[in-house]
Amino acid sequence: MENKRPEFRKPKVAQSYETPEELFSKLPNRAKSHGYLRGPQTDALRDYIKLQDKSDIACELPTGTGKTTVGLLIAEWRRRQTGEKVAYLTLTNQLAKQVLREAENLGIECANLIGTKETRDAGEVGRYTMGRAIGVTTFSNLFNVNPVVQASNILVFDDAHSGEHSVASMWTVKIDAEAHKATYQEVLAALRPSLSESQYRVITDESEYAAVELADVHTHADVLTNITSVLDDAIESSIRYPWTVIRNNLIACLFFVSVREVVIRPITPPTHTHASFNETKQRLYMSATLGGEGDLLRGYGVTSIETIRVKHAQWGRRYIFMPSLYFEEDECPQVVSSIWNEVSTHRALILAPSFPIANRTFDALSPGMTPSPTKLTAWDIENSLSPFTTSESAVLCLAGRYDGVDLPGDDCRLLIMAESPGAIGALERHLREHWKLGPLLRRRERTRLIQGMGRCTRDATDFAVIILLGQSLLDSITPPAFSKTLPGEIQRELEWGLEQGEVAREDSDALMQMVVGLLTDEEYRKNANESIAELDIPDQISDELGDEDSGKAEVLYLRAMWSYDYLGAYQIARRIADDINKPELAGYRGASRRRNSGRV
Repeated sequence: MENKRPEFRKPKVAQSYETPEELFSKLPNRAKSHGYLRGPQTDALRDYIKLQDKSDIACELPTGTGKTTVGLLIAEWRRRQTGEKVAYLTLTNQLAKQVLREAENLGIECANLIGTKETRDAGEVGRYTMGRAIGVTTFSNLFNVNPVVQASNILVFDDAHSGEHSVASMWTVKIDAEAHKATYQEVLAALRPSLSESQYRVITDESEYAAVELADVHTHADVLTNITSVLDDAIESSIRYPWTVIRNNLIACLFFVSVREVVIRPITPPTHTHASFNETKQRLYMSATLGGEGDLLRGYGVTSIETIRVKHAQWGRRYIFMPSLYFEEDECPQVVSSIWNEVSTHRALILAPSFPIANRTFDALSPGMTPSPTKLTAWDIENSLSPFTTSESAVLCLAGRYDGVDLPGDDCRLLIMAESPGAIGALERHLREHWKLGPLLRRRERTRLIQGMGRCTRDATDFAVIILLGQSLLDSITPPAFSKTLPGEIQRELEWGLEQGEVAREDSDALMQMVVGLLTDEEYRKNANESIAELDIPDQISDELGDEDSGKAEVLYLRAMWSYDYLGAYQIARRIADDINKPELAGYRGASRRRNSGRV
């Protein structure tokens, strides 16, 4: 009996098209779920064609306008044009799975590269490597010592601003005082000669948990030798892997010390040394709110970037309240708890700049909440949001995650923003407190606030109540000089919320009743929407403290230091100090001059 052998498959040749728009019209599945491109999507794709030969492009597509579809269309168009590898990167596995579903709805071929070398399907890796499908995975699978994502024709970075921390993590050694107790104590002992008496008192005082000191390691020769000896023996993988990529370039790194951690990192990530990133032909940074180009330059270690900004209203309605303006600080948790107790859907999101602040906020609110909520963190929603969205009583506590979390409709209607997002991580906290770089960090703060406020309002009909807690947040958002730089729609909502404070001042229960009414009564919301729409707010003004030039200079300074070109680094720092003359940037000018002396 003759053996039946499998038939040979005829190789398929992917059809290429003139533009991503034309590609969209020919996709096999899109008519079922994507009948047409929205106006903002079309505008973004047409603007992209004009810039298609640039190496770095940032694209701003506001919430609800279909950012993922645009990124997938550009990636697929380039894949078909060149036959080369392309990859789409997200913050979490959950978001990567969301992209895979979107691609399936469109009829775009994608390869699932989520997970580790041990858990990934080799066949999926092969489809990406041969350029037969878009590789979809997380930032961490590009920015590590053995990345599955290789140099490609294009890399699409979704939620690009939030991804900056994933980029920096490849070159950041973080020694946690609790998780790595023994290593932390050894490193602290090695750093002791580089810390002044006052610095050492601060970083050993538990009450100074927010303070971050900069160790002056480069004027103490033995310190770097001793640090190297300690970290060469570190067994924790979270320390060992980033240590291997910065070990021989400690002269280009900063050493931040606090009561809760030691952080060693360069001022900007040296992505020019990472072939998978640097040798890629084009990098596309997608965001709902871009902010300033200088932040992206710093965050990704690049020296120039072209921008596409699609004009579109911030969709959804945000009812913003600031109980700290009319209640004592210790009364505010009771106000929030009373709202929780009166509504039928018991889910809330806490956004904070750090884990300690998120935890502290939850601990203040939860005792008064009935039913008692389950506390969830980023680890609980890494693969799916369902642990939160299907819970009958849960509070999701996220630190520094002002973008990349989508909670539409009844998934979550109550958002609590605790303290200012003006400084996230050791580097930003130190720059703000010691170098008085608040003005330079203002744009990042504004970007994060706008992004954070959109987590629970994902389309034009969506709505959410936003409670702002913490003195630092109120001090940031209420001054007209700052609030006028927010989009006009958010300015109206903020002004409306301030006015409602007068009602709450007269009646302590009024705020609770107002919020519950907004969450449960459609007619009550309609009245609020009408009063918000009637507010006459001037157009959004731009922030005059542009930082594109300084962002580029910082990247060039780091590159010079990384290659031991100390004269070049000195000249760059000197030029920064000489060119900056605005009074608000005196701290930045001082930091640049300190670099001139070789101490930063």
